[in-house]
Amino acid sequence: MKIKEVKNVIENQIFSIQNVLLENPNGETFERYCIESNDVVHIIPYDMENDVVYLIREFKVGAQKDIFQFPAGRIDVGESPEEAAVRELKEEIGVEGELSLKLSGFSSPGLMTEKSYLFFCNVQRELTPEEKNSFQLDLFEEITTVKINIQELENLFKNGHIECLKSQLLISFVLPYLQLQKMISTKSI
Repeated sequence: MKIKEVKNVIENQIFSIQNVLLENPNGETFERYCIESNDVVHIIPYDMENDVVYLIREFKVGAQKDIFQFPAGRIDVGESPEEAAVRELKEEIGVEGELSLKLSGFSSPGLMTEKSYLFFCNVQRELTPEEKNSFQLDLFEEITTVKINIQELENLFKNGHIECLKSQLLISFVLPYLQLQKMISTKSI
């Protein structure tokens, strides 16, 4: 498959829609559309000391309602995925921590250029109100931070209250680890 031509059809601050002319090995050409956008980060913040996970509840226009999800956001131009994750944690829930367990891949490779970076964050501290106020949410963001324990997270997940697929994948991946950590810390007391 060979890309013959790419034309921007729509362009705004967040994404562009491209008309892509492709040619197959037989020389036949056809069109496809592609959404080009910044890559994104998703973070599962866990405070091991207090055994809580931080979620956000936010209105999402695609879902047309408020949904629970983990902190997430676009990677700004010139920013690394790790830098974006640190920034989003400070902006959206007001915490700092140690990042690990990075996974990455295309969100929807048949349609989008967007790549997602998924992180686990061991929360070290909450920002002071003054520190938190130095970060500004985007105009369209109205975020409520929700702190819940692992059992409550598992219940929300099992009962279908986590509707963001990336957050579901993070929970599926990290929940067994968190449960094991809790068992280990309980036995060592």
